[in-house]
Amino acid sequence: MAESQPTSLAPQTVSDVPAVKRRWRNFLINKRMQLKYTLLVALIAAAVGIGLGSLAYRYSRDQTQGLGTQLANDQGIDPELARDLMDLARQEDMHLALGIGVGVMLLVVAVFLAGIVVTHRFAGPGYRMTRIMDEIGKGKLATSGALRKGDELQEVFDALNRMVDGLRRMQSEDLTAVEQALKTARENGAASSTASQLDALSQRMRKRLSA
Repeated sequence: MAESQPTSLAPQTVSDVPAVKRRWRNFLINKRMQLKYTLLVALIAAAVGIGLGSLAYRYSRDQTQGLGTQLANDQGIDPELARDLMDLARQEDMHLALGIGVGVMLLVVAVFLAGIVVTHRFAGPGYRMTRIMDEIGKGKLATSGALRKGDELQEVFDALNRMVDGLRRMQSEDLTAVEQALKTARENGAASSTASQLDALSQRMRKRLSA
């Protein structure tokens, strides 16, 4: 049987977690988490917008009512002019209410879209790290490449890469020791069962490193 020679195995990259370009269709990676927090922030923005808009509308309406009282008490003003002024003031109130409504809707939409983008920068790395840890749990010591520009959790991702590199290094050292033990066992005429077990262990360790 040919002897297995220790070789230097370069780190492999996880092939099933490709780095993809951001598109709107793949911004929702973890839909439940992203929609949960995005909708929460959007609802808060809507509540704040409606609250501030209500205060502004109430102030404008009070001003209109004050103008009506002033015109009613002014005996020298032309009644038709007074009606025109009141109609103009009420129209301004309606325009203000409409503007507030549209503004709140635009604010909610903007906050929602921004929330999806921001949460994507956390969900994307989280998804990749979850997949990588699943692969590690299966014994595949493959490195994870790099995150996309702008992604968060860079430090955590780098720490995960360092952990995988450390595991690969220790596994490689153990593989070298096992293959040396196998070589020694064969040279000393050890039982074939012992050599077979060491050879099988060597093959499993090599497979994990090259996964």
